[in-house]
Amino acid sequence: MDIRTLINKLWNSPPSDVFMAMKKRLLRRDHWNYSIDILRSKKHMNTVYLIDRWERLLRIIDNQYGNENNAEEKFKSKFSFRNKTILELGCGPVLGYAPLAIYNGAKEYYYHEPSLVRSVVESNEVKEKYYRPLYNELRSNYGEKMSFDIFYEKIITLCIPTNFERQDSIDLIISNSVLEHIPRSLINDILSSLFFVLKVDGYFFHSVDFSSHGIGGKGFGSMYSSNRKKEWEDLNLFRMSEMVNLIEGNGFNIIQSTVYRTANIENESLHESWKGYLNDDLIAKTVLLVGSKKLIR
Repeated sequence: MDIRTLINKLWNSPPSDVFMAMKKRLLRRDHWNYSIDILRSKKHMNTVYLIDRWERLLRIIDNQYGNENNAEEKFKSKFSFRNKTILELGCGPVLGYAPLAIYNGAKEYYYHEPSLVRSVVESNEVKEKYYRPLYNELRSNYGEKMSFDIFYEKIITLCIPTNFERQDSIDLIISNSVLEHIPRSLINDILSSLFFVLKVDGYFFHSVDFSSHGIGGKGFGSMYSSNRKKEWEDLNLFRMSEMVNLIEGNGFNIIQSTVYRTANIENESLHESWKGYLNDDLIAKTVLLVGSKKLIR
């Protein structure tokens, strides 16, 4: 990272993020910091946002598919958690959507998150400062479906890491802002593993953030003035059309790709390596990719 990009990143980051980045550098840790320090993270401790984000994204894909196919209720049921075996790719430090799924009747919840620390997830601090407030939000939003003690016990016992060895075992695969982080050298292997474990009649839902993730400013920051042939920070720099091709190339059928958010770009500052892309590909910032393992007729 050049000095200008570093200064821009620090300037546009809150003090807590700057502190954590410096700590990570000093400790020479190249993976995500999922220690007990997550209790200071507004992003990860925001229980309201977790529920709002899922319901908002579900409304978007539900409305889009329902309007196109006159099958709103049928499609919505595919993303119900009840009695489903779920796999979340990149669940983050506190099990991502797992508590929401467990509360709403998920049978099992698998996750793939190499940086997750189980001792942190199961700590009393996280239990009281995250899972208990989250339980209260879930109860308010969905009604009282179980006690907190049962809810917490299910989180601990039903949420387990996946080894991608159980073929045709998963009903629903979900990820949020993960696919763009997988290195180019690994993404085909990951997608192939997801295809292996998804049931024939299973579905997937990936929310992909194609932005610069704050590097060099909001939106796409300094991404498009950089050489895309080199992986940038921890981003693979694939664009929407490339991500669609990768997913379909591993056997999946994309039912719907929805550009949820876009951002402006400065065409005059585009690096030569970006000039072969269509404008629609370059401005797509958040894209929702929904699909299955088989062709839906």
